[in-house]
Amino acid sequence: MKNVDDIYRLSPMQQGLLFHTLGAPGTYVEQVYWSWRGELDVATLQRAWQRMVERHTPLRTAFFWEGMKDPLQAVRRKVEPTWRLEDWTQVPPEDQEARFAARLEADQREGFNLSAAPLLRFTLVKCGPALTRCMLSYHHLVMDGWSLPVCMRELFLTYDALSRGEEPQLDPARPYRDYIGWLSKQDRAQAERFWRERLAGFHAATPLAADRPAGHGSEVEAYGTRSLRPGAALSGRLATFTRQHQVTLSTLVQGAWALTLGRHSGQEDVAFGTVVSGRPPSLPGVDGMLGTFINTQVSRVRLPSDTSVLSWLKALQAEQFAARDYEYVSLVDVQGWSDVPRGQPLFESLVIFENLPRRGLASEMTARLPVDGFARTHARTGYPLSFVVLPDATDLELQLTYDEARFDAATVQRMLGHVATVLESIVGAPEARLADVSLLTPEERQQVLHAWNDTRAEYPSSEGITSLFESQARRTPDAIALSFEGQSLTYARLGALSNQLARRLQELGVRPGDFVALSLERSFELVVSILAILKTGAAYVPLEASHPRERLALMLQDVGARLLITRQQLADALSPFVPATLCLDADWRAQLASLPDSTLEVPDVGGDSLAYVMFTSGSTGRPKGVCVPHRAVVRLVHGNRFMRFGPQEVFLQLAPAAFDASTLELWGPLLHGARLVLAPARDLSLSEVAALLREHRVTTLWLTAA
Repeated sequence: MKNVDDIYRLSPMQQGLLFHTLGAPGTYVEQVYWSWRGELDVATLQRAWQRMVERHTPLRTAFFWEGMKDPLQAVRRKVEPTWRLEDWTQVPPEDQEARFAARLEADQREGFNLSAAPLLRFTLVKCGPALTRCMLSYHHLVMDGWSLPVCMRELFLTYDALSRGEEPQLDPARPYRDYIGWLSKQDRAQAERFWRERLAGFHAATPLAADRPAGHGSEVEAYGTRSLRPGAALSGRLATFTRQHQVTLSTLVQGAWALTLGRHSGQEDVAFGTVVSGRPPSLPGVDGMLGTFINTQVSRVRLPSDTSVLSWLKALQAEQFAARDYEYVSLVDVQGWSDVPRGQPLFESLVIFENLPRRGLASEMTARLPVDGFARTHARTGYPLSFVVLPDATDLELQLTYDEARFDAATVQRMLGHVATVLESIVGAPEARLADVSLLTPEERQQVLHAWNDTRAEYPSSEGITSLFESQARRTPDAIALSFEGQSLTYARLGALSNQLARRLQELGVRPGDFVALSLERSFELVVSILAILKTGAAYVPLEASHPRERLALMLQDVGARLLITRQQLADALSPFVPATLCLDADWRAQLASLPDSTLEVPDVGGDSLAYVMFTSGSTGRPKGVCVPHRAVVRLVHGNRFMRFGPQEVFLQLAPAAFDASTLELWGPLLHGARLVLAPARDLSLSEVAALLREHRVTTLWLTAA
């Protein structure tokens, strides 16, 4: 083959990187940039870089996959390094920083042709007589984060030697093929047994508490990054904790991320990806090699609530150490050995612990060169969340890179705060139970415990339901209060009918403080009866006619009901359990016509008076009656902010009167001059409910999940 020095297969990580890059071009492009202050000999820098390209095989490597069973990488004998030289000396200094940031982003999005070596390019921007901004962009397929400082050290040593007319003194470089050879000798069957056991019973990726579901938003991928420095004090406490308890900082931050994921997802068994160094100690000279050695593997973490934090961390660290012998296999293979179905992700968040030099590049590598301001941009990983930990002796930095289609910046920043709070909790109380580790930042704790609990609001707490209804009826007498099967009742007419029925109840002996049971389907009669009972000063006890006779009898005996309002077909079955029965059948309005319809004057019916008794389901034993005062109902529909109330609203009543949802459905509209639409007294299909919503232009609907 022409211009081919060597050909060999890809490492597992390279296979994954290639797969992701082909699906999302522009991903996995990384950059390092710095400032060169003083005179830069561009020709000498180019000669130095040419030496680097000739010395390290990954810097001459291209990738091929089309028409092949397995992709291959080919090392070229010779390549022409890519250089871009730009002159910005005429650009105002105050504009150069923003322009350079835009240049970085554009260069990263440009990506690389993976079949054309080299997969690196240099950009030099001359900003002034004594300032050049330098940028090296490279694809993750040819170099990982550990390789970068090795590469930069050798480049600067070579430049320094060449500029003095000398040859650089460097150790022989070991080719990347040696690592591929090492991989081929590993026991794949043993690795499969390990990962099958480690992931047994884990069936789905840990869900993320995202602002929007996957697939929402623009088709153009956009990622943002938020960062947080918890401060030197916490960094110092973390360092002390790791020394004292023999737990690595990497274990600590992975534990904190696992707890954060668990609390956000509500799960006690979580999984996330971790980036491992992948450099086998058994391969001599591996620390000085360039190439992609890192791998992405899955970390499964269980969160037993009663376990102490410290013992859990030690167990987590032991699990991490055990996995190191099997980190070399591809994530695709590991997923295939798991119980997660093919086509679904094993995890959706990635943890990257960058235990390598960052800020100290200049002092370690460039003692005689005028360079500073080293910084890196991080490649887009393709995962919705990438948690990057940048350790430092004095100030830890936490970063989250996120998919902007799924997360808002505020959500991500809050999540970073949660991780920092978890770290604080861990070092502050290592013997505490895992369940007691706090996730809330001080600001969130203040919000949850105090601000959100400050729900005091002005409402007519001393007034009863009936007086508020009467006031509303006087304000809007002609407004429609009820609609049912093509008929309507105005507020004035509803008030008059309930006044007449209340007088009838008084004639039957109902007094303030009594209990009046009612068993009626959705109808005008139901609402009129409830209002009438309250106007007598009694409390209503709704019963569901479909319930067993024994259950209904138990309820009636429990409250000592004075009277039962119902239909004739149910009266005979229940009359033995109440002193009196009133049947409201077809001629109920005629029966009340002779009674006055003016407002009743019932003293001492206020907020503390009992409004109704509603029974629990009795699923765990005997049904229990819950007594609800007028004040509770009034507070529900007055002085709150969880929904809109007002004369412009239209409510639909679907719930049985014996179900507590009916309280809001009934009094939400009738104490605010709105309209209440009563659904037909039968089970409705979804299409029938939809038709009702459209016909009456319903604005408020309560649906209870089964």
